[in-house]
Amino acid sequence: MLALINASSTCATNPTTTSGVGFVSPLLYAVASNPRTYAASFTDITTGNNDIYGVDNGQVFPATTGYDLASGSDHRG
Repeated sequence: MLALINASSTCATNPTTTSGVGFVSPLLYAVASNPRTYAASFTDITTGNNDIYGVDNGQVFPATTGYDLASGSDHRG
């Protein structure tokens, strides 16, 4: 994922990332700290699950609104 980001035109034209994203955590926290950029940058996964073998009728880590273990996603926008 970071290789694609580093190769993107957005990364190349942003003064903060012209040399690549490097240690990405501070950049991700900066995006997440602003509700508008957070909502524009992340998508909440609300359907699906990690029950790939059908063991528990799709109830193994189901995707829901907000943070969930199925996607590791948390969109509070």
